[in-house]
Amino acid sequence: CLTLSKPVVHLAEGSPRINLSADVLVALGHREMPGQVSFSGVVRYVRYEGDFFLDDIRVDNFSLTGFPPELVQVVKVRGPDALRRTLQGHPIYSLKGDGARSALAKLAVRDVQVVDGKVRVTFLRFGG
Repeated sequence: CLTLSKPVVHLAEGSPRINLSADVLVALGHREMPGQVSFSGVVRYVRYEGDFFLDDIRVDNFSLTGFPPELVQVVKVRGPDALRRTLQGHPIYSLKGDGARSALAKLAVRDVQVVDGKVRVTFLRFGG
């Protein structure tokens, strides 16, 4: 089991990627290993669903403390792939709500990118 907490978002000037760092807690049975992880990805928006995902995930740092080196090594080898699979299947943000206004908002978003160190959301133009 892999749990992330206290995420911090970093948007670097000139990079199209969203960089995140977080505390990580890896549970193997009754044992728990705390640590740090930093990774980045390219944001993707799924219209109609209103979900934002991270694609092309790259793990830059995955460090754990308080466990025997042989267990830490196993988790360090398998942890980044588990993190990638988990994040690719779960949105990092979702537009919430039911009803016409929420449905229109979900449809109105055309594109989401990181540009010049900021998240840029582009909307469709309705009616001209």
